[in-house]
Amino acid sequence: MNKELIKAIFILPGSALVFIPGAILWLAANFSNAILPAGPSEPRFYIGIFIGVSGLAMAVWTVRLFVTVGKGTPAPWAPPKKLVVRGPYRHTRNPMITAVIWMIGAEALLVGSWPLAAWMLVFYIVNAIYFWRVEEPGLERRFGEGYRRYKANVPRWGLRVRPWDGPLRLLLLAPLAFLLAAPGLHADVLRRGTNDELPTFDPQYIVGNSAGAIMYDLFEGLVSRSPDGTPVLGIAESWSVSEDGTVYTFRLKSNAKWSDGQAITAGDFVYSYKRMLDPQSGTRGASALFPVLNATSISLGDKPVDSLGVKAVDPLTLEITLEGPAPYFISLLASYSNAPVPSHVIEKYGRKWTQPGNMVTNGAYMVNEVVTNTYYRLVRNPHYHSADQVSIDEVIYYPVPSTTTSLKRYLAGELDVILNIPLNQYENLRKTRPEEFRITPGIGLGYLSINNTLPPFDDVRVRKALSLSIDREVIVEKLLKTGDEPAHSVVPTAIWGSSGELPAYSGQTQEQRLAQARSLLNEAGFNTNNPLKFTFLFSPLERDRRLAVAYRSMWQQAGVEAELETAGMRALMKKAAAREYQVMRLTYYAIFYDPVSFFALIKGDSFRNYSGYSNADINRRLAIADTIRSDDERTAYLREIEQRVMQDFPVIPSHFQSRAFLVNKRVKGWTNSTAPKMAKDLELDGGP
Repeated sequence: MNKELIKAIFILPGSALVFIPGAILWLAANFSNAILPAGPSEPRFYIGIFIGVSGLAMAVWTVRLFVTVGKGTPAPWAPPKKLVVRGPYRHTRNPMITAVIWMIGAEALLVGSWPLAAWMLVFYIVNAIYFWRVEEPGLERRFGEGYRRYKANVPRWGLRVRPWDGPLRLLLLAPLAFLLAAPGLHADVLRRGTNDELPTFDPQYIVGNSAGAIMYDLFEGLVSRSPDGTPVLGIAESWSVSEDGTVYTFRLKSNAKWSDGQAITAGDFVYSYKRMLDPQSGTRGASALFPVLNATSISLGDKPVDSLGVKAVDPLTLEITLEGPAPYFISLLASYSNAPVPSHVIEKYGRKWTQPGNMVTNGAYMVNEVVTNTYYRLVRNPHYHSADQVSIDEVIYYPVPSTTTSLKRYLAGELDVILNIPLNQYENLRKTRPEEFRITPGIGLGYLSINNTLPPFDDVRVRKALSLSIDREVIVEKLLKTGDEPAHSVVPTAIWGSSGELPAYSGQTQEQRLAQARSLLNEAGFNTNNPLKFTFLFSPLERDRRLAVAYRSMWQQAGVEAELETAGMRALMKKAAAREYQVMRLTYYAIFYDPVSFFALIKGDSFRNYSGYSNADINRRLAIADTIRSDDERTAYLREIEQRVMQDFPVIPSHFQSRAFLVNKRVKGWTNSTAPKMAKDLELDGGP
């Protein structure tokens, strides 16, 4: 056998034998259904295809090298020198190993395969040191001038072998070293996954569940929430309410300060509330202050901002006057959008006030570092009024849009808390991590909005038939399997605090409900020869697609033909607001913890009423409910209103959506309540 082939077999495995097990581990970690399957909707699926094809090409390259060297013929990329048959194995191992390392570096960066990256890193260090200290000097001694001529003639694209090649390749480890030394791998740091990159840190411009946890860590309003969800004092030291329930007077804490040490005053709240309602500001949380006197008119541009019913009586006393009684007003103030913003910083920096170095907050934490699309580092605010009660020093939020990637990073120990878990992993996590898998009762409603202004949906018989056709138990228990609750009304059980009276049809079998639905449709003029047809709109999310297919199948059993159509969320909401649709799937989460928040979906003058339903009697009853001071009496009265509303079937409630979290055992103080999980209420036990 050719001696050079033997040398290649023993020296070249640095390329072939590293890549082959590395590729196998990568494929197993990313494509095995037994671990975490990747889907075509995820970028790493295509990255995997690219790396797989590249791997095959590298394998072919390796085999070709063996054959070329074995035959004793020059490799096509090598110079025509006497040494050429003896040298190709050294020449090719360098670019191959470099390619493998960068492949694994990309994997570690995009997906977080730390064990695999660590394994490759150790091998690379050993290989680089071995070549630097052993192989290079050996080749110099053995081949002398011939080897030096070979090095001088290797093309640049082939990565020349130089005496300093070993140290240079060690520098290539910098990206991996950076990744392996990623922030947050310490005992006093809470590492949380969030769904998306935040467009801003301004609490008045941002909405959505992904922003909630971060905003509550950074900002605090007059009122906050305890871990069990009840309203508690925030910046306010106390409050009082006038006899008629329209004037609220708040006394601020004397030690309340911004994170730059400047005192928080009543004037800061006046400035913030006017800013939020000013139609020129373009803020997105204005509706949270609509109960305040003139707030709605100001937001529409009908009245000047200075007419808002807020007044700074003195630096520590704030007076708020409402349009009328609103028993839920205190709960409404607990929203992060009603927290103050620093006027002295905004006036100095304008829209750039939220940039690191400029930003000032008043919550338990403040922004320390932002790395776009990577992480946000929050550190404890030393000027927070209760800083001595905050246990966790740092909170780092990692934006991870892919639920599969988020789960993978959690299982690898990189994240302590994640929200939005792949639906196909719920059952597995319930069995394998019962103490870490947390389900929070839903304060969200998954529902179907029906355009009541268009025929035939202006006929209650048609709306009722569509509602009766849906088997909510199948949706929740067979399709979703996420801990959601069947919904027959608009207000979630978690908001009421207990289950209410179910409608009569809920006790019927599905066949009985379908028979009743067919009868109602027949009365409305629809039958086999003239079936009800309409277009059903929904977002392109996988969960929504599965639900849409299920709804269509259930309607078909009642003789209804629904054509499915998707629209991006922005386009979907635009159509909803303009009522340019027939039936669509929507989700609504309460902006404050009170039944009235959900009645916004059916109240005649509410901008959240996309169905166009309007009932003067219901609107009158809701106004009366606001004047009832007794909580028990008001709750009973609102339940009656809900039962009356659902007789008209203005919308089709499907299920009350729960929220699933994975919470590391080292995180203490986590509750399964509907309250926001603020870092100031948590503690960490032990290392990561």
